[in-house]
Amino acid sequence: MPNLRPLAALVAGLSCASAHADIDPFSCPASLPVMEQTLSAAPDGFRVAVDRPYHKHKLDGFRVHLGPLETADATRYDNSVTTKNKGGGLTETLTWNVSRYEEPYAVCSYTATTLVLVRPLKGYSSCEVKSTSAPSGLLRMQFASCR
Repeated sequence: MPNLRPLAALVAGLSCASAHADIDPFSCPASLPVMEQTLSAAPDGFRVAVDRPYHKHKLDGFRVHLGPLETADATRYDNSVTTKNKGGGLTETLTWNVSRYEEPYAVCSYTATTLVLVRPLKGYSSCEVKSTSAPSGLLRMQFASCR
């Protein structure tokens, strides 16, 4: 009887490749629209007011969770590369190989809010975050994307 293991491995590989072909790459939105925040009760002697202008909710964080946000912990990136850019600042690239996780989720976080955007990563292979800085500045996230 012929050995069918190589054929079975090929078919399994092709099945996975076609499943990954249906996945569209995505990026975390660079910002969130203005949102209304509320406080259920103010401390004695204070009243609640809305300060204007509204804060801008810019993308400032990304992590990969090993399951739903409410029940799982985040994982550390798999690779980090830091290089000097033309102006003397730094460019940092972080990557996660998410295909090896059973139930990964992307979590995009933003300034001036505790709200995050969460997206399942089943079928995705990797995520990348790129941050840059001026010569004497802090790193600022440019984008976070998964494919």
